[in-house]
Amino acid sequence: YKCAPNQVLVAEKSLSEAVKAKLREYDFGIFLDQKLRSIENTKLLMFLMDRLDPKTLTLHITDNKHLKITRHSIECVLGLPDRGTNIVVPSKDIQKKALCKLKMKLGVDQSEDVKVQDLIAQIAKDEEGDEFTIRCFVMILLNKLLLPGTCDYITGKEAALTEDITKLCLVNWAKLIFDDIVNASKSWHSKK
Repeated sequence: YKCAPNQVLVAEKSLSEAVKAKLREYDFGIFLDQKLRSIENTKLLMFLMDRLDPKTLTLHITDNKHLKITRHSIECVLGLPDRGTNIVVPSKDIQKKALCKLKMKLGVDQSEDVKVQDLIAQIAKDEEGDEFTIRCFVMILLNKLLLPGTCDYITGKEAALTEDITKLCLVNWAKLIFDDIVNASKSWHSKK
């Protein structure tokens, strides 16, 4: 429910050309050309999740229409290659430490949340293509489009996944997103 592609568009407009060039090297260039502004209807998300079999990851749209979600389909739809190192979402302890470090770097009080606007402000300051700016954009991309959760702020998950910017080129993003869909499907159906 916290998927907000418009926030990615706002962040993208704040990027310098130097940062955009570096993001293309990290396989995130496709998101610099996106036009999607919002999810039109959250009822569609519920419809899809209700019809997604968590065991087979097959969408049962009608009796005769089925669509299997695979890493390849994620690669085709999102343009993120299905190659690279499999990454596991870090433990809660590692996430907490990464978030604390991020808050210090941004100058955000430890008792406050890191908002997308905090990251966009950081992005707008950079003209040279600083690695921290790339990290800020990728955190927004993860939080608001690729791995959206239930929080309206940056979490330790995004902070930890992006902490080592040199590893971003190595990550199998299609698998990470696939695994997130598997977990979301299981969670959705277990709470029904």
